[in-house]
Amino acid sequence: MSRSLIGIIACVALVMALAGSTPSTQSGVSIPPELARRVAAKGSASVIVGVSAPFVPEGRLAGVAGIDAQRRGLQASLDDVMGRASAKGIGVGGRFDTVPYFTARVGPAELKALAALPGVASIHENELFAAQLADTVPLINAPASWAAGATGSGWTVAVIDTGIDKTHPFLAGKVTSEACYSGAGGTAPPGFSSVCPGGVFASTALDSGVPCTPDALCAHGTAAAGIATGINGTSGLSGVAHQANLISIQVTTRVENCIPGGIPCLMFYESDLIRALERVLVLAGTGNANRIAAVSTSVGSGRFVSQASCDVWFAPLKAAIDNLRSLQIPTIVSAGNNSYVDGLIAPACISSGRTMICAIGSMMWLLCGRTIIHGQRASSPPATMNRPTKLSPVSSAGAAPGSRKKASALA
Repeated sequence: MSRSLIGIIACVALVMALAGSTPSTQSGVSIPPELARRVAAKGSASVIVGVSAPFVPEGRLAGVAGIDAQRRGLQASLDDVMGRASAKGIGVGGRFDTVPYFTARVGPAELKALAALPGVASIHENELFAAQLADTVPLINAPASWAAGATGSGWTVAVIDTGIDKTHPFLAGKVTSEACYSGAGGTAPPGFSSVCPGGVFASTALDSGVPCTPDALCAHGTAAAGIATGINGTSGLSGVAHQANLISIQVTTRVENCIPGGIPCLMFYESDLIRALERVLVLAGTGNANRIAAVSTSVGSGRFVSQASCDVWFAPLKAAIDNLRSLQIPTIVSAGNNSYVDGLIAPACISSGRTMICAIGSMMWLLCGRTIIHGQRASSPPATMNRPTKLSPVSSAGAAPGSRKKASALA
């Protein structure tokens, strides 16, 4: 066989392998029924649109050249579809840098036009998540690991939440990078506003990761960061990885009239979470050279009784999580705060490979794919730690496979 023929076969195989990880090119994609009902009832909604473009998690690509080539390809495909969508009067938002998706705001007519547009592979509702926080350090017997010299020294934890009070004595000097993503990049409806400094939709400037104001829930991120890396607290309290540094990424959106009586609340858009995860990917560097141990985001939405259904529903978020997983950076999320016995909330229900998305209760990091307080990968936690029941793909006798039970809905 000639070298040229071998080269052609290899190129075809590579294209097929890459294409196999994304939906095939199609015109006339199906519109999720719940999304269609939501748009009809509300008049419009923020959506995340998938395009037909080769995509594999970046850690599996051939170095910087492979990553750059994929990103250029994604940009070209996204710009093409977004340009044609805009020409049809669809309210296009922004594209993501590392996954094949962009945001848009659509009414019923625009939703149908978008679904019929060549190059569109999927349409997902831009989901909203609520903050969650529960169990604390003693539950996982972290002191036993500290006694063994495991402190998280030399590593950094990224907290994607409501922002971190970096002047708090428990966290002073720990925040090394900041960012803010809010308001679904401008595609949120009236009554939904950005809480980034200056009201912008995205920022990586100094102080962009400080807590949102003035809602009491804005302290949620500081609390999560304290559980993660706090040090020298009252009565000798410390966080799990108390020698680790922090990345603070604020991703909340203010929602007016969220609670009966006209009371506002804070929510987290899926698209803002994706942008935050992309920022962590950039900060990690090639092969995670900058030693980011884990991502923590204590948010949740709905209730899923099928992991496969969850993966489809949150395919854009899963792609961003998989990018980090390919660099051995686990995404840690809350899982049990709603006390469901027949399902999991999102994004805890996303598969993303065994324990690399760690859905094991708030901040129980020592049982994830990387034991971050050790500052190294670990095959298993210390024997003295409490090990929770493994959370596997969920099924329910009371619900059909692949179904989704949604606990609440805002859009």
